Amino acid sequence: MGFARLAEDSIRKIRGKGENEKLGAFDKIIASSIGGALATWNQPIEVIRVEVFYFIFLITCWNIEPFV
Repeated sequence: MGFARLAEDSIRKIRGKGENEKLGAFDKIIASSIGGALATWNQPIEVIRVEVFYFIFLITCWNIEPFV
């Protein structure tokens, strides 16, 4: 929700609307799309981080070489 709200605020500023004025349906769709894209951009990085920590765990705790 945070990224979508940020996008809504930016759309309001661009369109010259006040903070209490409602956005149209198209503006809300654009804001939600931007928010969704920003919320998911780091998923591949997070997967890599988890895999690296798992390999470190295998090597340090169990002395197992991970399959590469």
